[in-house]
Amino acid sequence: MSDKTAQAWSNGFRVYYNYIRPHTGLDGLTPAQASGLNLPLEQNKWLSLIKMSNQPQIEASTNVQQG
Repeated sequence: MSDKTAQAWSNGFRVYYNYIRPHTGLDGLTPAQASGLNLPLEQNKWLSLIKMSNQPQIEASTNVQQG
């Protein structure tokens, strides 16, 4: 296995582990859900994540109040 293939596999597994696979230690939630990140994933979660990755990202803005 090449380094590039190993990296691609590792990245895919990380996505699966954090966004798709429910964990019994988290009461059936994924780590993303347990941390409050509730993505609108359809039944085919892989396809949903791929579609979302192709959408433009919205930059988060922070409002800091000066006191």
